[in-house]
Amino acid sequence: MHVGILGIGTYLLRKMKAADLALATGIPEDVIAEKFGVREKAVAGAEDSTADMGYKAALVAIERRVSRPRRSTSYLVRGPAQGYPCWLAGLNVAHRLGPTGPGASTWRRCAAP
Repeated sequence: MHVGILGIGTYLLRKMKAADLALATGIPEDVIAEKFGVREKAVAGAEDSTADMGYKAALVAIERRVSRPRRSTSYLVRGPAQGYPCWLAGLNVAHRLGPTGPGASTWRRCAAP
């Protein structure tokens, strides 16, 4: 049996520059850039829930994989490690990816109260 990483994917949010942040907030650009030290900020859109971003990154990883598995495929979805219950986007991503084939599975790491 061979175990390995076939692909890695990322999803990056759009960036807002200090000038755009100044327009959106009414705070002068020099205050944002110089006093706050913010030159740009990643901003999530309405379509960028944690589950959606994880799913988009997973699709990139699948597209970039270096080889095609001959048999089953398993996905490892890493969730948060807080000591309190929270919504686990990783479980949603694993469900949406839906590994198929004999022996296919999804391994989940999640927080437990």
